[in-house]
Amino acid sequence: MKIRRQLDISGSVQGLGVRPYVYNLATELGLQGSVMNTSGGLTIDIQGEDSVIEEFSRLLDLRKPPLVEFRSSKTSERSVDENLKEFVIAPSAVGEVLTSHLLADLATCSKCEVEIFDSRERRYRYPFTNCTYCGPRYSITKNLPYDRAQTSMAGFSMCESCQREYENPADRRFHAQPIACPQCGPQLQLWAADAQVLTSGDEALGQTVTALRQGKIIAVKGLGGFHLMVDAENKVAVSKLRERKGRGDKPFAVMFANLAQVQQVAEVGPKESDWLEGPYRPIVILKKTDGKSFWQVGPEQNTLGVLLPYTPLHHLLLRDFGGPLVCTSGNLSEEPICIDEHQALEKLAKVADLFLVHNRPILRPVEDSVLQVVEDKPMLIRRGRGLAPQLWPATAEGGKEFTEALALGGDLKHAMGLCREDGYLLAPHVGDLEESEAFRQMVSEVNSWQKFFGQKFTEVLVDSHPHYHSHQWAKEQETVNVTGLQHHRAHAWALWAEHGGPQRDFVVIWDGLGFGDDKTIWGGEFFVGSPAGELSRWGAIRPFDLYGGDKAIRDTRRSCLSLLDSALGPELWDETQHQELLQTLGLSQDVQNFFRQFPRSHRHQTTSMGRLFDGVASLLGIYSGNLSFEGQAAMKLQALAELSPVEETYSWEWVFEDGMWWADWRPVVLAMMEDLKLGSTAGGLARRFHQSLADMIVAGFKLQSPCPERVLLGGGCMQNSLLVSLVAKRFSELGIELKWPELNPPGDGGLALGQMAWWMFQQRNEACV
Repeated sequence: MKIRRQLDISGSVQGLGVRPYVYNLATELGLQGSVMNTSGGLTIDIQGEDSVIEEFSRLLDLRKPPLVEFRSSKTSERSVDENLKEFVIAPSAVGEVLTSHLLADLATCSKCEVEIFDSRERRYRYPFTNCTYCGPRYSITKNLPYDRAQTSMAGFSMCESCQREYENPADRRFHAQPIACPQCGPQLQLWAADAQVLTSGDEALGQTVTALRQGKIIAVKGLGGFHLMVDAENKVAVSKLRERKGRGDKPFAVMFANLAQVQQVAEVGPKESDWLEGPYRPIVILKKTDGKSFWQVGPEQNTLGVLLPYTPLHHLLLRDFGGPLVCTSGNLSEEPICIDEHQALEKLAKVADLFLVHNRPILRPVEDSVLQVVEDKPMLIRRGRGLAPQLWPATAEGGKEFTEALALGGDLKHAMGLCREDGYLLAPHVGDLEESEAFRQMVSEVNSWQKFFGQKFTEVLVDSHPHYHSHQWAKEQETVNVTGLQHHRAHAWALWAEHGGPQRDFVVIWDGLGFGDDKTIWGGEFFVGSPAGELSRWGAIRPFDLYGGDKAIRDTRRSCLSLLDSALGPELWDETQHQELLQTLGLSQDVQNFFRQFPRSHRHQTTSMGRLFDGVASLLGIYSGNLSFEGQAAMKLQALAELSPVEETYSWEWVFEDGMWWADWRPVVLAMMEDLKLGSTAGGLARRFHQSLADMIVAGFKLQSPCPERVLLGGGCMQNSLLVSLVAKRFSELGIELKWPELNPPGDGGLALGQMAWWMFQQRNEACV
């Protein structure tokens, strides 16, 4: 019997070759009808014999292209139309409300890579080669649905050859929206710092390679913005880039031509290689095989951030150059990445010697994603290209009527999200909103998403810190309801969003700072609870008064003095006892007098684990003074600890006071001071400190009665792979399940997911935590 059926499918279904796939499957089975993109995803109108349509439905999911996800499907019966004679791809329908999934940019596929190096192909050495399965998406999208007319490729008319490929269902480029070739697509140019055009086309690539070999710094316009590139093995050139960019000692990422080159300098396991060579191509943090290699790229680090080429331009550049290139964001430190030529010239004219540019506009800045593999599991550090935007499926069932909410995350490592009825839509990393350019980018991103989805967001979720720029901006908006969620609870909810949470968990959230319920700065927190119950602050590290508050984030000596003052009291300033230590910290008598008289009103009570790491690093002489980037002292502490064979530990004391458990760090600091006097090495003490942290978590867990079923780790301090591995080893021996963030950043870049998960729970349940 002939029937006609309509399938409305949502999910990752646009820009990934789904329509050509559906067309070919329907044609193969002799069915009639159409397929088209809609504001909700994809609509298939299919007509034929009922048994054949059942086979079509079975094969539809079974054979779908890579990266495609069918998240929900609605089926409805329609009247048979005898006038339908064939199956066609219909023009996209633009609805009044756009709810389709935004698509992330994808790395060059293997077939396109082969093409650009095959002299018989018409796209030989063409830097903008792409197909249905790879290339730009989000970075060139102006509006939804995702069609060429809605992208920055709208200004490039297809030549006859590209048009034939675009219209041929059997072709890999059938309905590939960014399709281009040397005759009709974007072109390269090499500019001087004064905007003078030096050359174009393949000659621009050749002169760029020559300049790189001469130690020049090149600003390269890529997929989601500019990169600054320089010969990674030229120490003078790398130092010049570091100085010009104001990078301090912050590590650079390095791009290699292929995996074989990477394996010569770093340890690459199966999971790391999967990420390096996969369609997302993030920066992957790897252990160096020789700690001294690429020292100028990542000073004082045992690791190296590595990525492989992800655009045809990168493939050509790396193949022609023949060696690794530093590949760092094209911006001034802490500012958003530059996306157009004039902005790059304005910002980077004193940094780059030359500019390799092209005329395909970048509409949305997207930084590279960054991750590491810990205990054979991924840990995303920064969500960017390839992994954002990304929709995490979730369902609001039951309870009150669902209301969408915009989640603004926090101010540091800002990344926003949209809580929808079908899940959590996560945006790319923006940066620190303390920088005016980053703040403007946040506002621009909010406005563009409102345009994307055809609505003004009326519910906004923020961090409860009243002085955060994101919080204050939301409060200033008219007709907007603003809801704040405490910082560390948002981290906990992010873990539940990723790993589920029906059971009672012991949740450890350690980071640099977060505004607490008691209006002090938290950061070394222990919670017990579940989404369906109460999330109680069970404990924290013993609080200490921080000299100068925010100034201590950059000056590790302030954190160290804060710890010593809390541990020793007035004895710290006794000229007969600790002068040698104070002088080792670089504190002259005048500076000592300054801190001795430091007013209590300028000290801020905190339980920050991040500041504890800084203070210990300063105490051990690992890093004293002003940091050039957040987490620098902790990273160096970890690097030294990883090289030490020491297995001993220090003993923390758990104390119950005022209705809470407190992990007292003072015995650890005092023991370290004694070990320093005995001549112990900084690396050995750093290792003992890390061991003690893992032991302290286990001891806190064992104080529970009954013990929770699972342990969760979160917060920026958990980016420390050594710490996570030490904790994992201990709980594995106890037979207790341990989870940490995998595809959501443990730091503040992951807050928006937690805010959205909390909001989704409210929509499903009257109770909330």
